[in-house]
Amino acid sequence: MHHQGVFRISGSQAEINDFKAAFEHGEDPLINVCEARDINSTSGLLKLYFRELGEPPFPNSVFLELVHCIGMSSF
Repeated sequence: MHHQGVFRISGSQAEINDFKAAFEHGEDPLINVCEARDINSTSGLLKLYFRELGEPPFPNSVFLELVHCIGMSSF
């Protein structure tokens, strides 16, 4: 992947909403994603998904163990 700033550059909010609605209807809106703006909207959709989760995928109680497992020296 040669696109810079995937999670720093915001995608189109309208496109993110369209992607979300399609997923909620059982469709795959990402099947033809290939343009840079689509990539930014796709990463925006992923960030939205994580923000809307009720609980984090990795609770704070296991954060330090997770960091240790993936071998990060700083966080």
